[in-house]
Amino acid sequence: MRHFHPHRPPRFTEALLSWLVADEWQTPLGDFEEYYHRLAAEEGHQAARWWYRRQVWQLVPNRLYEKAYWTLDMLKNYFVLAYRNLLKNKVPAAINLFGLSVAVACSVVVYLFIFAHLTFDHFHEHAAEIYLVEHQVAWNGEVQTWGMAPAPLAAALEAEFPQVERAVRMQRHGAQVQHTGERFGGYVSFVDPDFLELFTFPLERGDPAALADPNAVILSAQAAERFFGDAQPLDEELQFTFENGQRASFVVRGVAEPFPQNAGLRFDYLVPFEQQRVLGLGDYDDWATFVDGLFIQVPDPAQLRDMEAQMDPYLARQNAANEEWAISGFVFDNLRHPMPRAAWVRRRPAHTEDPMMVYLFALIPVFMLALACFNYVNISLGSAARRLKEIGLRKMVGGRRSQLVFQFLAENLLLCFLSLLAGVVLAQAVLIPAFNGVFVVQLALSFTESLHLWGFLGALLAFVGLASGLYPAWYLTSFQPVDIFRGKRRLADKKLFTHVFLTGQFVLAFITVIVSVYLTLNGRYIVEQDWGYRADQTLVVPVPDGDSYTRLHDALAASPDVLTLAGAQRHVGHGIDRAEVHLAGQMETVGRFTIGPGYLEAMGLPLVAGRSFDAARGTDLADAILVNQAFLEAHGWSEGVGETLRMDGETHTVIGVVGDFLFHPLISVRPLVFEMVPPAEYAYLVARVAAGQEAAAVATVEAAWEQVLPEDTFTSFFQDSVFDTHYQSYQNVTGGLRYLSLLALLIACMGLYGLAAQNVARRLKEVSIRKVLGATVWQLTVRVNRGFLMMLGIAALLATALTYAGLWLLLTQVGAEAGVNLMPVGPAMYGITYLIVSLTALLSVATQVGKLIRANPAEVLRNA
Repeated sequence: MRHFHPHRPPRFTEALLSWLVADEWQTPLGDFEEYYHRLAAEEGHQAARWWYRRQVWQLVPNRLYEKAYWTLDMLKNYFVLAYRNLLKNKVPAAINLFGLSVAVACSVVVYLFIFAHLTFDHFHEHAAEIYLVEHQVAWNGEVQTWGMAPAPLAAALEAEFPQVERAVRMQRHGAQVQHTGERFGGYVSFVDPDFLELFTFPLERGDPAALADPNAVILSAQAAERFFGDAQPLDEELQFTFENGQRASFVVRGVAEPFPQNAGLRFDYLVPFEQQRVLGLGDYDDWATFVDGLFIQVPDPAQLRDMEAQMDPYLARQNAANEEWAISGFVFDNLRHPMPRAAWVRRRPAHTEDPMMVYLFALIPVFMLALACFNYVNISLGSAARRLKEIGLRKMVGGRRSQLVFQFLAENLLLCFLSLLAGVVLAQAVLIPAFNGVFVVQLALSFTESLHLWGFLGALLAFVGLASGLYPAWYLTSFQPVDIFRGKRRLADKKLFTHVFLTGQFVLAFITVIVSVYLTLNGRYIVEQDWGYRADQTLVVPVPDGDSYTRLHDALAASPDVLTLAGAQRHVGHGIDRAEVHLAGQMETVGRFTIGPGYLEAMGLPLVAGRSFDAARGTDLADAILVNQAFLEAHGWSEGVGETLRMDGETHTVIGVVGDFLFHPLISVRPLVFEMVPPAEYAYLVARVAAGQEAAAVATVEAAWEQVLPEDTFTSFFQDSVFDTHYQSYQNVTGGLRYLSLLALLIACMGLYGLAAQNVARRLKEVSIRKVLGATVWQLTVRVNRGFLMMLGIAALLATALTYAGLWLLLTQVGAEAGVNLMPVGPAMYGITYLIVSLTALLSVATQVGKLIRANPAEVLRNA
């Protein structure tokens, strides 16, 4: 054990004094120690130690003020010199500023996205106590989790488990909503009265207790703005037409505040749950009936284990009510901390992102920051040759290495700060709007509401400043003045390092460009693919209900502009239903369209076998179905007509086979069934019109609408425009990726520029000598840049191999399993990519090649 020496001043106080007077050499320390020993000899060591402490602590305020003053003055000088150096090196500074600002912008967007993912629905006061009741079923050897729950389970859990404080159900129904001529489609959320007590959705106007009023509706801020703008919406009446044709009016009793960006559970219209019984929208006392969401509040998570062990009686009740949908278990999924695979839960009412998507997004800023930081290193080294003499002179006049390092870091920190400001502006003006146009999660950049953003930006500034500037500062200040002025130290020491990393940069740039070119070509492939039917002569009119369809149909029956009329509840291109099919002991989910007689003819869909639905045959409405060719192939049927299967608990007979057709532009052909429904359930009128008479047909249908449905708003579209929204969404995604690949390519080429600048600075003397000896410009250009050519060739080979393997896996595994419609891989995308990257790289080194061409050998050799 080390003991304190009684004849020395107090250790801590002595160290403090040493730090306070460190810039005044050792004289004050010697004086203090000499007087300490004299006082100790006269009055004792205890008195001497107290005197020493008192004198040192009296020095602290003045010395701290002086240190702070001179430190700030020194920092001011650092940043003044940094500003001047940036102005002297405008081109390298502009390149670094661009690269770093792009990386910062990507980092800000991804940070907001990840933060929203990690905090989905955290704003609810009871989020940690809210659990979504899900169920599991075993299908084809796998266990699937569904976000639905039996409707009567809510009352059972609330009555039989004291730990359940609340049980709230949510059921969504599609509807057309109308007010004073304005009409919009959407989903109405029928909820129990405690919904707004369980969830924290504050109302901007109105009273949350209004959900106890059977005629009340509460709107989201977006829905209120859609119908009323800035006007007062309370006590206004909205007309709803539901998917079963029922109409109802509800009075606006509340408007919610705008949802936070991390709201996974959202709504447009809230209506009391029991109104479904009045509107005939389902029997929610039946255990075979499921609701879209069942949420329970359990304050103590440990009590869930007891609940899970006591859920078997409810499994028995549901399975007895619906033997064909046998539940294997219930799952309680916390709203604040969802399960790891919550994103894979089918029909989950509260949105959450797939963690894999989060990981992929996190790679974007890492990739961009790595590109930008190493570009800074390359460009700093490439432009530093002119500063070697400055470094040597400053060291000769007494400058310490630490001062030089701080000077370089100050320059970099100033550049990084400007990049941070530019990156925030770029994120707000470009990247966030582009992101919000594609994804469900809506991002917002707010420094007042998101205080955590300040900490992130501060940490990002420190990280980027050190990551990009520390190595060049430390490396360049390591040169000794003698070596610099004798020409013994060169900047070629790290040539292999920079070449290897730049090759990696171009590998990534090649990959992003290849993928963006592939997706662009795939977009053209999707637009130009054969739909399987003629869509340009089909006019589609959404109708409020079945009665409206009948009246409009009768008004158009004799029109010469209309060749065929038909109706549908689920229309091709405007949504698809699901059906559970039992066949040969297996159960599977297939797509289902519910249509009326004549629908195939009106749409131009090909019937390849059997017959279509016939209104005169009463059995067609009860048990007849149509299937497509993909259904036949999936089940090994040779013809299909006359085969039987069970669907939704009923036996159905196949009466016809429809040729395969495109029902979604991004989904490949898959098994489908068509079921006949009565006119009372129609939501669309489909009219086949004569070629060249499209405009006249629209005018005829609109005139008939005004005659028989004057109170409703007329809308229509031609079937060939039904995928335009999907095309636009796809273009938004590919446009964003093209933009990202362009930025990655530009940043990589900036690194190439920096390396080329370094190369030219290093070899200018050699080139001048070769010029004197008669070398041609072409020979010099090839000789100087052959390393770059080799680097691009290696990067192209590596990127080609990686992307080919990745796209092959995507097409053969993921695409086939998920049924995604993708274009086969071809050589065109590689050729386009090589051309784009090569031309961009050539432009990057062109300015440096120009320096070689314009260099005067006499001047270069005279100044060497």
